[in-house]
Amino acid sequence: MVRKAPAAMLKRSPSGSARPDPPYEDGICTEALDALRRGDGEERDRLLGAEGKRLALLGCNMLFLSQITMARAKAAMGEFADITFTTPEEGAKEILRLVQKA
Repeated sequence: MVRKAPAAMLKRSPSGSARPDPPYEDGICTEALDALRRGDGEERDRLLGAEGKRLALLGCNMLFLSQITMARAKAAMGEFADITFTTPEEGAKEILRLVQKA
């Protein structure tokens, strides 16, 4: 999870341009995995959404749902994250990029 970079976190590159070096926060929700194992997808999505909201309150504006089974919770993240990335979407974009490049 990535926070917005405050002005103090901006670093100057050798070329003189400012580059953000944003801090990040990890969000681990073991209860969500337990819900998935029980077959309770709605509870899992609710728990992932609660974790996303917690991270947003810490200042995270981008969320990365790193497991393919988390992709269905993306909609729940939209109310607090500026951008939410999912493994299936990013994988599809990479495949398209490689095919278009060939």
